[in-house]
Amino acid sequence: MNKSIKRAIAILICVIIIVIAIVSTFFIVKSIHEKTIIDKVYHIYSNDYIQDNLDNNNVENTTQDELLLQIDGETVLGVIKIEKIGYEGLIYEGTSLETLAKGVGHFEHSPYLER
Repeated sequence: MNKSIKRAIAILICVIIIVIAIVSTFFIVKSIHEKTIIDKVYHIYSNDYIQDNLDNNNVENTTQDELLLQIDGETVLGVIKIEKIGYEGLIYEGTSLETLAKGVGHFEHSPYLER
C-alpha cells in the first residue's frame, strides 16, 4: 500500500475515534443531568419536604396544582420507574409532542393517582 493511503486511513480512524468519544461524552453528560433532575423530583415530592414547605410558609389555601414542580417550563407530576425494562423518567403534565419528547405525559384534567 502506498504511504499516503496508509496515512489517510490512520487519520480517518483517529477522526472516527474522536467522533465516537464526543458523542459518548454527550450521552453520558445528558444521562447524569437527567438522573440529577429525577433525584431532585424524588426529594421535592417526598411527603416530608412538601409538608415542611407548607408548615414553613403557613399556606392555608394552597391547592395541589400550586404545589406542582416546574422544570424547564413544564409541570412535573412525579417520576415513573419500570424496573423490568430499566426505565426511569419524569411524568409531565400534558400530551403534546414537545412534552412527550421529554418524558411520559399525563392527560390534562384527568385525576391524579391517590397515594
